[in-house]
Amino acid sequence: MKKSTKELADIGFFRRRSSITMACSGRGDSIPFMVFPATLLAWIRAAPLKPSVRLPVLGCLMSMNSKRAAAVIALIAALTLSAHGRERKLRLRLANDDRKAIVESVFSDRFDELNAKTSKPNILNDCLHLVLNDETVAFISTNNIERRFVPKIAGVHFEFMTPDEIKKGVKASYRHCLFEFTRFEVAGSAVMVDFSKLLGRAPYFYSEIFRYEFTKVAAKWQRKYIGSVISES
Repeated sequence: MKKSTKELADIGFFRRRSSITMACSGRGDSIPFMVFPATLLAWIRAAPLKPSVRLPVLGCLMSMNSKRAAAVIALIAALTLSAHGRERKLRLRLANDDRKAIVESVFSDRFDELNAKTSKPNILNDCLHLVLNDETVAFISTNNIERRFVPKIAGVHFEFMTPDEIKKGVKASYRHCLFEFTRFEVAGSAVMVDFSKLLGRAPYFYSEIFRYEFTKVAAKWQRKYIGSVISES
């Protein structure tokens, strides 16, 4: 019997679907797209998958029966939750001892360089330099750190200032520079740190920023100096 054009088109469609089914699941137990559970389709669209991955996954799930598709989705969800759990654990591991070790590492690296005048003319070179009992006074912000994290340095006397005290000092146009950890952030498996030298001139802050990346290797924090930048904000 001669088949109509529509019937031939339908045969071609199901043959193509059959090949997709065999590639994805190895069995011809697929279900039509129109009856694919709407909740599963919605989950795939919302799943944290790259666009280049989402469509192939959706195609494979469409070629499976409902039970098998649900099982695959459950596995993907479990793996996603596991990855998020590992990330949360990493954030929780940044304890005070870790912060203290990182702060000490930063101070031991380039504090003298940051405390010195810049190589090019800059307003930061106008900072007042105070001396107390033969020690140079350095003002340290307690933002993102605690006082006990800062190591003792020969010839340097540290004066600590809270964020509120700093705001009052800026309004009064103090000419003292201060040092602050303006960034102390966990980023994946690393900790990104910005150590800044600041001078406030209301309503602006002038700063020179030394940037670091820290990673933990064999229970010890390894320091990587990224570079410096001078900015006005």
